[in-house]
Amino acid sequence: MWRDEKAVSPVIGVILMVAITVILAAVIASFVFGLGSKAPKAAPQASLVASAYDNETKYNTIDLKGKTDLVIIEHQGGENIPWADVKVIVEGTKNKSSLTTADAENIKYVDNSNKSAWYQDEISSNEFFEPGEKLVIAFNNSAYNHFGAGDSVTIKVLHTPSNQMILSAKVAAQ
Repeated sequence: MWRDEKAVSPVIGVILMVAITVILAAVIASFVFGLGSKAPKAAPQASLVASAYDNETKYNTIDLKGKTDLVIIEHQGGENIPWADVKVIVEGTKNKSSLTTADAENIKYVDNSNKSAWYQDEISSNEFFEPGEKLVIAFNNSAYNHFGAGDSVTIKVLHTPSNQMILSAKVAAQ
């Protein structure tokens, strides 16, 4: 009887040592292989609607420098999106354009009253694309991509910190 009881203690000790070693190895491996790092930042959840226009004059009052091929992205609700985190990709009939909010010559922002517009260099990087606002991207025939009425235009809005799409839409130019 006494012999059987003495054998239990070394067996339990060995099992505990093996368990501790396995747990430590798992923790170290998770940090080494990045499993312990933070999750990537999620893209804002927003309802965006895109449209494309050939020879549109509706926004002539906001000084688009004579450009009449427009892509308009309207924020209809959801979270605010930091302007600095927005990248717009437009694929027309001739080629593909990728614009960030730093491309002030081609991008204007229209507030929710449709009366005020400003270029990228007139806003600070901590401002947001908010519900009711519109992003107006103006193209001319020689720059970026020209499209005509009825052409299929693919418009994507990318959240750059997370590299996730907020909008991906295929629309017919009007």
